[in-house]
Amino acid sequence: MVNIQAHLGPRTDSYNRSIAYVSSDYINRNGDQGTVEAGINIRLEPNTRINAVGSLSPGDRITIIGTEQDTNPHVDRTWYVIEFDHGEHWQFARSADIKKNVDPNNFTLESNYRDMYQFLVLSETSGVPVNYLDNELSDKGALAGNGETFSDAANEYSINEFYLLSHALLETGHGSSILSDGSIRVGEISNNKWVSIQPNGTYIAEQNGSSWSIEQVNDFDETQANNIKNVYNMFGIGAVDSSPHVRGSIRAYEEGWFSPEEAIEGGTKFIAESYVHHPTHQQDTLYKMRWNPNNPGTHQYATDIGWAYKQTSIIYRHYLGLESLIKTFDIPRYN
Repeated sequence: MVNIQAHLGPRTDSYNRSIAYVSSDYINRNGDQGTVEAGINIRLEPNTRINAVGSLSPGDRITIIGTEQDTNPHVDRTWYVIEFDHGEHWQFARSADIKKNVDPNNFTLESNYRDMYQFLVLSETSGVPVNYLDNELSDKGALAGNGETFSDAANEYSINEFYLLSHALLETGHGSSILSDGSIRVGEISNNKWVSIQPNGTYIAEQNGSSWSIEQVNDFDETQANNIKNVYNMFGIGAVDSSPHVRGSIRAYEEGWFSPEEAIEGGTKFIAESYVHHPTHQQDTLYKMRWNPNNPGTHQYATDIGWAYKQTSIIYRHYLGLESLIKTFDIPRYN
């Protein structure tokens, strides 16, 4: 399981220093010190599929802080972990940290602990009153006043209300992000080509199959685009790491999410059909959405190894205060 996940390039923001990887093939090691014997590249992952972020020359000395095996299952190579300032916030997650997050036995599996809520079954509604949801959303920007919208969507698609609330709050920065507050406008220039007009700039995006090209432009003539509208995206759907605001806003435009209510209802429908109630994957817990234990390495919601646990903070707090609400847990067991 760990090797499968490592091959996908999982990420973490939990490290307090910048680390990178160099092949051990060309380094003479002596304890935690190494001398470079031939020119080698420095990479963000222990594999050669990732572009180099630096290089070392013969005679350079390094301090080795660990080792990792190549993430390519067909390559037998050891990589040395070194400290290197590459400027990236999200770093490749080391195998020990993947194991820590993927193995349920590393968590406290009791219902009065936050850990347990990664395994809360999300395909059941909790029955929480609408006024409770409205109170929780009262100062949450574009989400405010939408307790009934969340409740209706939860009941229509059979998804836990607190999960929806938590996911939306975390994705939108508690209702303050430009992807959620309607400050991005999108229009269609031509087939598979859009403009995303944002507070910090205007971007032209074009899709060609699975590839995207995105360019920032100045002085865009809005008459070049059709049907420019304000868009909302409450769950970060389509907001890929490389260009979240552009891609997330275009996804909202294509889905027809032109109001907070449409974004909440439409996003809930997407999560229900694509994950929680998917006929094949049936990923009805946060843990399953992140790791997909029935078919690991495929159809996983996030790259962050801590994603499932991070989602539990708000859910856990509400269940602690409302102990009478329905909750069911499903913990996978590995051989």
